[in-house]
Amino acid sequence: MRLNTLAVACLVAVLIVGFVPHLVVALEPTSEVASNPVLPRATRTVVIEAFTGIWCGYCVYESQALHQLEGEYTRDQVAIMEWHNGDAYVPADGSNKPRETYYAIQGFPTVIFDGQDDEVGAGSKQAAYDAYKPKIDAHLAVAGKVGIAQTTSITGTTLNAMMDITPEQTTGTFTAKIVLVENLNKVDSSHNVDWIVRLLVKSESVTLSSGQNTQVSGTATVQGGWVQANMATIAFLQLDSSKGIYNGNFATIGGGAADTEKPKITAVQHTPASPTDQDTVSVTATITDNVGVSSAKVYYDDGTGSKNAAMTGSGSTYTGSIGKFTAGKTVTYYVEAKDAAGNTNQSTSGSFNVVAGTDKTAPTITAVQHTPASPKDTDQVAVTATITDNVGVTSGTVYYNDGSGLQNKAMTNSGTTYTGIIGPFAAGKTVSYYVEAKDAAANTAKSPSGSFTIQGTADTVKPTIAGVTNTPALPTSSESVTIGATITDNVGVTSAEVKYNDGSGEKTATMTKGSGNSYTADIGKFADGATVTYHVEAKDAAANLQKSPDATFAVQVAGQAPDVTVTAIKLTPASPKVGETVTIKATVTNSGAGAASNVAVKFSIGGVKIDEKIIASLAAGATTDISTTWVGQSVGQQTLEVKATVSGDSNTGNDAMTSNFNVATSGGGGGTTGTGSSSMLMWIVPIIVIVVVVIVLAMLMMRRKKPAQQPYYQQDMFGGQQQY
Repeated sequence: MRLNTLAVACLVAVLIVGFVPHLVVALEPTSEVASNPVLPRATRTVVIEAFTGIWCGYCVYESQALHQLEGEYTRDQVAIMEWHNGDAYVPADGSNKPRETYYAIQGFPTVIFDGQDDEVGAGSKQAAYDAYKPKIDAHLAVAGKVGIAQTTSITGTTLNAMMDITPEQTTGTFTAKIVLVENLNKVDSSHNVDWIVRLLVKSESVTLSSGQNTQVSGTATVQGGWVQANMATIAFLQLDSSKGIYNGNFATIGGGAADTEKPKITAVQHTPASPTDQDTVSVTATITDNVGVSSAKVYYDDGTGSKNAAMTGSGSTYTGSIGKFTAGKTVTYYVEAKDAAGNTNQSTSGSFNVVAGTDKTAPTITAVQHTPASPKDTDQVAVTATITDNVGVTSGTVYYNDGSGLQNKAMTNSGTTYTGIIGPFAAGKTVSYYVEAKDAAANTAKSPSGSFTIQGTADTVKPTIAGVTNTPALPTSSESVTIGATITDNVGVTSAEVKYNDGSGEKTATMTKGSGNSYTADIGKFADGATVTYHVEAKDAAANLQKSPDATFAVQVAGQAPDVTVTAIKLTPASPKVGETVTIKATVTNSGAGAASNVAVKFSIGGVKIDEKIIASLAAGATTDISTTWVGQSVGQQTLEVKATVSGDSNTGNDAMTSNFNVATSGGGGGTTGTGSSSMLMWIVPIIVIVVVVIVLAMLMMRRKKPAQQPYYQQDMFGGQQQY
């Protein structure tokens, strides 16, 4: 009576909804205890049991259909287990036989959905797929009546599994089962072998009470060769009187929900786009996954049956070679990818038609070699090969890689001899290469790879060291000192060090490279008054060693400072002539209380610097002489200035001293630079000028002293007088 009432209620619901398949009523697991419809519904997982065997021809299609469907649903929706019979994949505990008896299996393949709805036989993959998918969807539409969760782990070889059952709409007596499965993810005799049953972990009768959780635990021994990363447990609750499974749960070993996100497959294509019967076809695809792709295959069929080829990955790009096909064939293909959790996805199908090729013979490549046999880093390398073809070679190319990526160079030919010039390459590089040739029909041939290692030319150039400094220039005993230098090399600097000695023995500090070619090292601290001598050493890869000149600095006593001044200047000779080399000696004195380091002494004549010398160290109260040379270029008075400067000088007002001196002509005496007739002319001209001036002045003076003429009368011819 209760069952008739339930059927009527379900029929009314069907009429109201208008779309729920009529199978739902028949597929609803029957219970001998009334359920409470107001309680929340559990997550629904359809349990699929496939009774199969590798020996079974029709089971090929069942396995392929379930393999595809597995990729279309999540682990929360579908849990598939394969009960194998009579092959290498039967359960280790023989639990397949009792399960076959339980369902009264009559033929293979038989696929049972949630214990009640079965499908026997399979005429093709598509027919099996079309039969299985509606059943899965119909069972997913039925509410889960119990909640099931699992916790699983493996310690050593012992599997520990616990099934937690939460009654939500069902109470009564049921059988709780936990099954260990492993995803082999392989193809055996065209069968997809996926989630095979390894053993039945637990089968226990339980009585469910409303509002009370029930736990079922079991242990099992994991055999060698089983891979934990590929294993999972499927737990389900079954009512034996109807064989209906009320809900299931899929969990990876270690507990928790499995990764349910399927890999993503895009950009599927085949190469070449229009293959001939001489072409090897490759299928490529871009495959990604939220955790990681564990395998990818390309499935293809040229009309002779489905085959598959493993794909290899480079990053997210996967490639599978599916071979050559007979002209006139139409080949269909699709890509399938799985992740470590067994989530599977399939691409849409692609296809191509195979046409007959014209020229089917690829060029022949022989006598591939490189010259010189042991190239240096200054050499270009000629790769040569003999290339022939039954019709004609259209191109020859040398492909090479020196570690920076594959590159290529077109080859030129003289008859059948083809040559490609590559390089030069850096010393130490190993270069691999091969030759590729094509003919007019695009038939391509590739030679075996060759290689050579580049020999370096002898490097005899030492590093260059410049700009050596110590900072601070006059450190105190509380300060460390940074030694800096600019170091370069024609190939490369491999090491740099500071060697220093404060009187207690030589020590070494490694310099570190900064920006550009700058190197620094910190040394010290040193005692008050210590004088530290140091230099920089640098090496290159060829062990060429360069040393800088020694430099020194004095450690200042706190509160004491140097005071350097130039106290004397001496010229030798004292009265130089034009063109004569003059030695200038300056006396420098440190009259301060602290030692001076790196005293700069600048020599200038007429305000123009002619030289600068460095006094490495000058103790307090000490005096030293320092010299330079100069050649006079012009006659006359010159002003010489010598100035001594040092960092931390306590009195900069007394740093310089000046001295005036005359430069005579190279002939001496007259202050002119002429010799011979030109010199005499220089004397005669001014003498003549002076004589002329004297004569003119004398004549003027004589005219001025002559007496004035007196007037006189002279009698004219008429007897009169005329005054003059």
